[in-house]
Amino acid sequence: MIIKVKVHPNSKERKIQKNDDGVFQVYINQRPIKGEANKELLIFLTEYFEVKANQIFLISGKKSKEKVFEVLR
Repeated sequence: MIIKVKVHPNSKERKIQKNDDGVFQVYINQRPIKGEANKELLIFLTEYFEVKANQIFLISGKKSKEKVFEVLR
């Protein structure tokens, strides 16, 4: 499954919302420094989709707030 994610780093609370257009709005606590926000995002997505870390792949958007992931089930 391919998902589109818009990340909101440095948020007060962690949450995931899915928009009507299918884009996941993900709010995480970590600031986007040295890839720390991407690491927290990956952990949060594994919890949300209930998969292992090796079942989620970042396809595009490594340094962007808009990312595309592939989730294997």
